[in-house]
Amino acid sequence: MCVWGGLVCGDDHGYANIPLFFMLAACAKFANIRIGIIRLITPMTFYYIGDLARDRFGNEIVKQRSGGRCEVVVVGQERCGHQATEVHHLIGGWRIRGRGLSALAEHKQHVCEQHHARITGQVGCGKLVLVNRGTFGRLPRWDDLYEERTVSMTRLALICVALIMVCGPSLKAQTPTPVTASSGISFTPSSDHAATNADGSPKLSHYEWRYVPGIGCQTMSPVNIGKPMPVSGAILVQPIAGMGTLTQNCLYMGVIVAVGPGGEGVSILSDPFVRSVPQAPAAPGKPGVLP
Repeated sequence: MCVWGGLVCGDDHGYANIPLFFMLAACAKFANIRIGIIRLITPMTFYYIGDLARDRFGNEIVKQRSGGRCEVVVVGQERCGHQATEVHHLIGGWRIRGRGLSALAEHKQHVCEQHHARITGQVGCGKLVLVNRGTFGRLPRWDDLYEERTVSMTRLALICVALIMVCGPSLKAQTPTPVTASSGISFTPSSDHAATNADGSPKLSHYEWRYVPGIGCQTMSPVNIGKPMPVSGAILVQPIAGMGTLTQNCLYMGVIVAVGPGGEGVSILSDPFVRSVPQAPAAPGKPGVLP
């Protein structure tokens, strides 16, 4: 008989409790493996939680710094006056956004929905780009300026055609708004609606409504809607020219363009809309024959 660690591990022939010995050895080995895994995963978990906490803490600093006002400033313009609703990470990318330097408040901006869409390129007809973008060794900061990058309407049409091809099912799922010849549009005016240039001339001369046709749809001419006065913070134009002549059962979208001596400012794309073909009435029930 032998004794191992104070436990009997066999009789005089050494066979009776051999399975118990191997079971104890296996349990000890498994315990070591499990401890090793915990030691490996724990630092990774704390590292992720630390980045998440720093990112959220940075967001709170950004919101306090902005005072609820969009922090975007375009070259030659004043700071945006719209309410800030989103935090934009100036340093982004897969496995980069919200980590390390990207989590710090100095590399974030509190921005409005319109400017966030233009910065990230979600607007088909224009984009805001940092002035110092591409400068070697220079990380973007919250107080950097932006410059306008406009896209031609031809390219806009191609982008929207591709968008409808890729996202066609989802666009249809939105239930496009049916329109008629009497339909109109409404939009929030530009922040430069009443602004003037240094020489006293209006910065914004008029607005245009531009149709963005889908695949197989008729191209429509831009509609000059002048410069209506806002009512309760919005501009309403009804009816709008062209609605009654759209290709039937074709998806369209549209943009509002603020036009001035210095260029154009383009809105986000509208929701899809369609001029429907009049539907036939439902068939009546089966007729009965009277004797």
